Amino acid sequence: MNERLESVLTFFEKTLPSYYNSKEIRNSQVQMAVNIAGILSSNSDYRSILIDAPVGTGKTFAVLVPSIYNVKKEQSKKIISERVIYATASLNLQAQLRNEELSILQKLGCLNSFLIAKGQTHYICPKRLQQISISPMKKRHLEDFCNNALEGERTEFERKYYPLDDKTWSKINLESQSKCKHCDLEWACPTREHRNKFNDMRHQVVVTNHNQLIQSVLNVLDYRAPIIDFNRAGIVIIDEAHEFEDACLSQIAQQVTFNSIIKWAKETMYEYKIKSAVRVLKNSTDRIRRKLDTSSGRHKLGLTEKEALKEIQKILEEYQSRQLAYQAKKLFKNIEDYDEIERVQVVIKNALNEVEYTSWINIDENKNDSIVVVTKKFKSEINKIINELSRKNKLIFTSGTLAVKGSFDHLYHSWKGKPPSSTTSILTTVFNYSEQAIVYLPKHIPDSPGLTSPMFKQYCDAIGDEIYELIKITNGRTLILATSHKQMEMLYNYLQPKLSLLNIKFLKQGQKSVELLSEDFKQDETSVLIGTGSFFTGLSVKGKSLISVILCKLPFPPKDDPFLDLLAGGDDYNDRMEYVDIPRMLIKLLQAGGRLIRSIKDFGCFTILDPRVHDKKKGYATQVIENLKQQKYRITTERDEVKKFIELRMNMKKYPSYPKYKRDKLSIPESLQRDEYQGIVVNLSSSQDKFSVQVPSNGNSVFTPKQLAFYREIRLKLGMNDKLLKTIKDPFGMLKHLYQLAIKKEFPIDVLDTFPYESEEQRQNFQRKIKDNNSPSKVVSYILSPKEIKELEKNWAKPKTGIK
Repeated sequence: MNERLESVLTFFEKTLPSYYNSKEIRNSQVQMAVNIAGILSSNSDYRSILIDAPVGTGKTFAVLVPSIYNVKKEQSKKIISERVIYATASLNLQAQLRNEELSILQKLGCLNSFLIAKGQTHYICPKRLQQISISPMKKRHLEDFCNNALEGERTEFERKYYPLDDKTWSKINLESQSKCKHCDLEWACPTREHRNKFNDMRHQVVVTNHNQLIQSVLNVLDYRAPIIDFNRAGIVIIDEAHEFEDACLSQIAQQVTFNSIIKWAKETMYEYKIKSAVRVLKNSTDRIRRKLDTSSGRHKLGLTEKEALKEIQKILEEYQSRQLAYQAKKLFKNIEDYDEIERVQVVIKNALNEVEYTSWINIDENKNDSIVVVTKKFKSEINKIINELSRKNKLIFTSGTLAVKGSFDHLYHSWKGKPPSSTTSILTTVFNYSEQAIVYLPKHIPDSPGLTSPMFKQYCDAIGDEIYELIKITNGRTLILATSHKQMEMLYNYLQPKLSLLNIKFLKQGQKSVELLSEDFKQDETSVLIGTGSFFTGLSVKGKSLISVILCKLPFPPKDDPFLDLLAGGDDYNDRMEYVDIPRMLIKLLQAGGRLIRSIKDFGCFTILDPRVHDKKKGYATQVIENLKQQKYRITTERDEVKKFIELRMNMKKYPSYPKYKRDKLSIPESLQRDEYQGIVVNLSSSQDKFSVQVPSNGNSVFTPKQLAFYREIRLKLGMNDKLLKTIKDPFGMLKHLYQLAIKKEFPIDVLDTFPYESEEQRQNFQRKIKDNNSPSKVVSYILSPKEIKELEKNWAKPKTGIK
């Protein structure tokens, strides 16, 4: 049997059941792991895979086990640079990985070391702490934390001291890492110390978020250092991949806050004029808040806002015309301030360029509003990011709701095509939803009048009454998912006194970190949690702490969202509904429902408080029902049926079991149906105890695909073709040529560091010869792939020294 396949099967058939002291093996989990092992095999030509893995698959173990096997296998060849990068969209999933799967794999000896690399805003900034005014006791605790923290992360503080609300944390978190290098507290900063470990290759797995990974790609494309170094051949896992598109937007978009414009204006003689123009922008956002009664969101620029931006642009041009560059720099306290004014200029210029860019005002909950600009070639940018990630890595995209109606077309539409050399997999659920869950679709719920309607509070009170009745049936144990922050606040205020009388703890998003809030909810079995946004995904609560999920409204994206107009790309209304609005709504709805059943022993009710699901004239209503029926949910419109179902399951002592596992029912990829080529190590000395191949330096050596791609990319970026390739005899000659070319053209990439070497030994050998300014060796050292061996056999029918 193929060694890789045998290792994966042994883990899921023996090691994992033994750890949990269970005989249950999930077919879909093993199949997913086998599919991933298949694309990671050296026999496979695939570079990426998209996997729709329904809740209950056990996808984190399924994706980690074959990936870690691959890393350890490569490290055994002394190729120590390979690692697994695991990117998530939610903090809940990061916490789960740290506390469960990765810790278990470490205990089992499958994993040596891992690191959690959260986004910068989750870490404390000692410098900002110095500058804010808070209670002496709280400041003392935070200063003590800075002196003793291991990572400097918010949850670490809250575990040791007490919860911090979002508003307080936003005043002391890390805003911009670029300022760290000029900070006088940098060497006493736990945040800096921890974040410097992000690219320590001794960690076989690093867990990060989509945004940080995407920004790393953008940095590399812009010839800057990545936050997470993805450029050392490895495996990139993008979990919760249905959120990847929005994460790309947040990183690709250019943004400047109103406050930052005012901040640099204070350094100039134009402070009054700038403040007047910004005041116009702020008045506009205040009007939007009052008119739409909203605290956040994306809104198109109107004529008033555009005129204000033109005024700021005019002032900047006037300022530049009066100051030479070196004189201007003297007016600023440091170079960052000067860079900031240039960045503001670019954003405003692009915001007014409606031909090439789409722009909007981003209204922030904390009133840190901003102008946001994104290129209309947004889809091409996503495609570029995916291609760059796959250049040196195998890519794994997965989610419980990645496919819509059995198709990935909506993703290909947004990503401007399929990922390179990709395959797909859609797994079946292991749960018996007809027995484990009931979907409640009440008909008596009123239509939502809209956030701006004076009737909105009355509407929230009406759905609040229905939620209250459902909470009484389940005695708490409920997750309420609101579709707006305003709805969340109104429902919390309405239900809080009622639940207090029932002695039920009511938790609300924002009271403390997401991780601790989720833990409180799990530990207090009868508690109720209300949230929005991040609580639609990542939250996993098994058992009776969560037996009711209530979705307050079908989660359609806003109709006037300029970003969705951009995604639609000029499509007509029907196409936008088919490829953008409906897929997004269905994915979010199924993600919400996916919080309910997390194990074969779980049960509960999924409620959708939206009468539109009963309107047969609306095509999407039919799609909602069809999607629920495909999952084999039982559906009811009567609350009494919900009560009977819950009472029956609460008292049930016998639980269903997973479908019986059968190895012979697995579909084994072709790449795992034969032994893998282990690699031929080609050494300088044929006297070593390893088999070797000698390749004369003037022969026609075969380059690896990565080396060819790297060569062509560098020359393409320099505006050159690849005609000279035929004159280069071997990989070292290619490296030497590119190295000299980069010096001559002042190319801002370290070719010696980024060249796709085949091994660490080759890296050290080549770099030593380059730095010593020696000519190419008579013998080239690198690991040959199967294709290279075939080419050698073809070119040298009678080699002087064959494969020993």
